[in-house]
Amino acid sequence: MFQTTLPVVGPEFRDRTVQLARIAACVEKLRAGSPHWLALLGPRKVGKTSLLLETSRRVGAPVVFAILDVFDHVPVTDEVLRLLVLRVVDRVFAAECGQSLEATIDPDAYRAALSGSPRFATLPPDLRQLLLGLKELELTALTTSRLLDVPERLAERLGLFLVVAVDEFQELAALRVGRPAVEVLPMLRSVWQKHRRVSYVVSGSARSMMTDLVASQRSPFFGHFELMEVGEFEREDAVALLIDSAVPGRKVSRALAGKAVDTLGGNPFYLQLLGEQLAAIAAPLDDAALKEAVSRLLFHRTGRLALFFESELARVVGRSS
Repeated sequence: MFQTTLPVVGPEFRDRTVQLARIAACVEKLRAGSPHWLALLGPRKVGKTSLLLETSRRVGAPVVFAILDVFDHVPVTDEVLRLLVLRVVDRVFAAECGQSLEATIDPDAYRAALSGSPRFATLPPDLRQLLLGLKELELTALTTSRLLDVPERLAERLGLFLVVAVDEFQELAALRVGRPAVEVLPMLRSVWQKHRRVSYVVSGSARSMMTDLVASQRSPFFGHFELMEVGEFEREDAVALLIDSAVPGRKVSRALAGKAVDTLGGNPFYLQLLGEQLAAIAAPLDDAALKEAVSRLLFHRTGRLALFFESELARVVGRSS
């Protein structure tokens, strides 16, 4: 079945052999005591989150992946830093607590759930106090610095290794915290570079901004990240996606799948949307059906690709202004 709303992992995950190997190599370096940082470059919806989640699935314990899309908190404010740490806490303790700590809105209910974790009880008193007050903590430069150190302290105390991933990282470039306002990126670099049981992966769709953030000598992160491209699927994998994901009774021929890839390219999100449109068109699935599906996606005002491109354009224009 075509999947357009959730990341793809498990048997339906395809392609990305080289990228999986590189992230797995970073994990091995982390476990050997030499954490390695990666910066993933690729457009939105190309599958960066799926890539990280699939790596997490394959690696397993004691490596914990905590993945945050900065656009989970819009507009982007310093609260995204609290959310990042909360995501780490959730990934470490939620299964043991029997509920999502991140999704627990009431601070008292959050504290009660977290206090029920046997491993939480083994943490140093100051760290327990910090985590119990996480949802209500005032974000100053000092408290933010302490929060950013939480992943390393948890990993060290609990015998874990953490991979913390931040998508749309470029959106943090203008972020400030506290009064007087302190730039966030130098703070992140200052704290992260001391960590030995945590590796950091950043990604983003604004190529020039991301490249400048990690490769420019003016950037606090100069020399810290290795760049890795996450682009379209190889043609054979893109064709296979359309064929293998087709709904029962709505088979997509190899010839038609090839024409679809030649038309839209190998972006997996675009192809998943196209597959859904093809499944909704009456038989036969031929060239006319492909033309109709592409038209619905791109040229109708309510077409999902048309709306996606409109949203992306508004976001880019909004950033530039």
